[in-house]
Amino acid sequence: MAPVWRADGKELFYLTPDGKLMSVSFKSGAQPETSIPVELFQTRLRADHRFNQYTVTGDGQRFLM
Repeated sequence: MAPVWRADGKELFYLTPDGKLMSVSFKSGAQPETSIPVELFQTRLRADHRFNQYTVTGDGQRFLM
């Protein structure tokens, strides 16, 4: 839940129901590819589709929660 794209569209961040922040990398092309989801860290957030609880910098290196 709560997906947020990195500014260049090469990575998608999202929360799991138990508050883990996850990342999936994307490669575009004739055959688009995705990576295996990677757990970045545990948060105190709980996924809520009604509003965003975090944002990410354009380079995907920092988060504001």
